[in-house]
Amino acid sequence: MPSADRNPPSQEVARRQFSLRGLFVLVLLCSLACAVVFRVLLPAVGAAQQAARRSACVNNLKQIGLALHNYHDVYGRFPAPSVSAADGKPMHSWRVAIVPFLISHPFYMRYDFNRPWDSPANLRLAKSFCPSFYVCPSANQPSGSGLTNYVMVVGPKAASRAGSWTGLDQITDGPANTVIIAEIADSDIFWSEPRDLNMDEMSFQINDPSKPGISSHHLHGAMVLFADGTVKFLDESTKPDDLRAMLTASAGDKAATEKER
Repeated sequence: MPSADRNPPSQEVARRQFSLRGLFVLVLLCSLACAVVFRVLLPAVGAAQQAARRSACVNNLKQIGLALHNYHDVYGRFPAPSVSAADGKPMHSWRVAIVPFLISHPFYMRYDFNRPWDSPANLRLAKSFCPSFYVCPSANQPSGSGLTNYVMVVGPKAASRAGSWTGLDQITDGPANTVIIAEIADSDIFWSEPRDLNMDEMSFQINDPSKPGISSHHLHGAMVLFADGTVKFLDESTKPDDLRAMLTASAGDKAATEKER
């Protein structure tokens, strides 16, 4: 008689093989279903993340706006974009000047205003501090780089003028119509460095890839802070003439966006 090990597979073995095939099919179907759900939900997750980063950027600018107004309450003027030495070399940024109005931190007491921002001690101190409220959450800067995304727009007709302090009474176009701080993407400006966005050299197109200007990694626009503390998202469709009007403080013009307020 044939030996038992040459008999056809038993029904128990066949059922076991069928169960394994069924389990494999079930796992495959679950994987396909998860992939479909992931593809459907991914845009919504991305949109939610973008909205959260945009909201955090608004909050950063609101904090900066409040600090600027608290500074104004104390000194009667907004800080100058930078303070220069006797030889005309810029020494310190306005971002350093408003730190005590933003956060309670020993940085400001330890910072040496008698030496330039990039002196070894000041630079080492600024690198160890790296305040997060000067960085847009959507920015591509490496974490801890100390690069900022928020700058003053500086020019003879702007709210911020090189080497001078501007008061609200000097913004005759109206603080609610005049941008004082703007967002820039992919900045190479260290946060304590006295360097900003020059109105005479900038593009008046939002997110212009060919020239420095107001820009961000938010979709279709960038954030700005008006001198009255209002934060607004400027769409890429903003007309250059309207943007120019928003950036001038005493030119006798008013931006078309005033009607939106």
